[in-house]
Amino acid sequence: MAQLRILLPSATMMTPESWFKDMPRLVEECGRVSHKSEDAMTEDSFQWFIPKIAQKLGHVSITDHVGITVKILGSRAMSHQLVRHRIAAYTQESQRYCDYSNEKKTPAMCVIVPPSIIGPSEEEWRKMNGLLVVRHGPEGKLHYLREGFEPLPIYADIDGGVQWTYFNALMTSYESYLFLRDKKIPPEDARFVLPNASKTEVATTYDIHEWRHVLKTRLDKHAQWEIRVIMAEILRMFLERVPVFFDDLRPLLDTV
Repeated sequence: MAQLRILLPSATMMTPESWFKDMPRLVEECGRVSHKSEDAMTEDSFQWFIPKIAQKLGHVSITDHVGITVKILGSRAMSHQLVRHRIAAYTQESQRYCDYSNEKKTPAMCVIVPPSIIGPSEEEWRKMNGLLVVRHGPEGKLHYLREGFEPLPIYADIDGGVQWTYFNALMTSYESYLFLRDKKIPPEDARFVLPNASKTEVATTYDIHEWRHVLKTRLDKHAQWEIRVIMAEILRMFLERVPVFFDDLRPLLDTV
C-alpha cells in the first residue's frame, strides 16, 4: 500500500563538535598573517579580533579559512534555491539511484507540506511531523495515520478541500512511480513523475564568509518560507557553537 510520510524541514550538524573550539583561533591566526601580529594573540583575543576585522572593518576574507558542514532536509523545491549559492560543496540525495519502491528502505514516500496547506496555525503544522497519509477503505479515501499503535488509528479524515487536493496529488504521483517501478522502469526514469514536495537531503558545506551571506539572504522576510525555517535552525546551531562569527546576525531570527 502506498504511503506518504510528512516531514518538517530541518537541519543537522555534520561538522564534529570538537572542531568548533579551534575555528575562531584559526581564523584569527590567518587574519594576523598579513600584518605579522601573531605574537599578539592571547587565549581569547579572537573575541574582539574577528568582530573588528571581519565585520566592522569588512575584511571578511579571513573567514574563508574555516568551513562548516550541515545536512539539510527539505523539499526538492527548496533544494533548487539552496544550490544557487555557488561557493559551496553539495552532496544531494539522488533520485536516480535511490529506489523509493524498496519497502525495506523506504516504507513510505517522504514529503514536505507547506503551512498554508494545513492552515494558519504553526502549532498544527508542526504536529504533522511524522504523520502518515494513506488511502483507506473501499472508496479509497485519504486519512492521516499516527504510527506506534496497533491498529493504527485514523488521526483525521482529510477527504475534501485544500488538504485532500494536495495529498491526493502527491499520492497519485507516488502510486504512478510505484506502477512504473513494478513495470521494471528504472528509478532514474520513474522519478520523472515525483513532485517538488519530495523530501531530499543535502550535505552542505560553506565557509564562514559564505554562510553569513546565505543566512542574510535566506532569512530575509521576502525569502521562501521553507528555506527561512531551515536557515533559522542553522543560525541557532551556529550561535550555540561559534557565536563570535554570527552574533551580529541574531536579529535575523526575529523575521521568522
